[in-house]
Amino acid sequence: MSSVVVTPIPCLTDNYAYLVERNGHAAVIDPSEAEAVIKVVEARKVKLVQIWNTHHHWDHVGGNRDLKKRYGSQIVGSWIDRYRVPEVDLTYEDNQGFLFEGLTVQILAIPGHTIGAIAFYVPEIKAVFTGDTLFILGCGRLFEGTPQQMWESLKRLTALPPDTLVYCGHEYFRQNAAFARTVNPHDEKMMKRIAEIEARVNSMQYSVPGTIESELNTNPFLTAGTAERFAELRRLKDTFNK
Repeated sequence: MSSVVVTPIPCLTDNYAYLVERNGHAAVIDPSEAEAVIKVVEARKVKLVQIWNTHHHWDHVGGNRDLKKRYGSQIVGSWIDRYRVPEVDLTYEDNQGFLFEGLTVQILAIPGHTIGAIAFYVPEIKAVFTGDTLFILGCGRLFEGTPQQMWESLKRLTALPPDTLVYCGHEYFRQNAAFARTVNPHDEKMMKRIAEIEARVNSMQYSVPGTIESELNTNPFLTAGTAERFAELRRLKDTFNK
């Protein structure tokens, strides 16, 4: 298999888009703004053939129109969001998928943050793009779904192979770590991981990617144990540091 490169692209104040490239062709996940993506696409000298949207929120689809106009890219989204993702061309339902440059891209429905939220799982490169459902040491707010739906969605993601790389939609590490410390102040494994990520972030790197295994072991929302405890933690996080 020819090499695949995944490049995080910081956007807005704390968003991530991701450029996935192979054989001179590329797809971008959740381009909140076009300019930041264009800079990377031009620097990498690749053809942007697709745009993958995990959900319809403006800070994940804001660059769709300009990128499609510039590059003629196909836009991919959830069938549920077929009227909410700007300029969408191809929509998929749960467990459907498609090929991108020989890579299998599987659609996983993960409602909770929004009803139409999906993840893009690419097994050949051991990567999952989770949007605003699973974060490093955290999870997304519940704007449209229920705590039970989000809990089931998180369980679905964490059923992926342990070494799967997690590429999430925001750089929320510091806020999530602060909350995690209050929830599990005596969790040595979690504290060690927080210190490791802090060192990486402080050296001008990103907190992403994580792995499914590391999230399972240290993310307080995943170690909650029950949907009821998860719901309690999500309510606490909603008002944390407000």
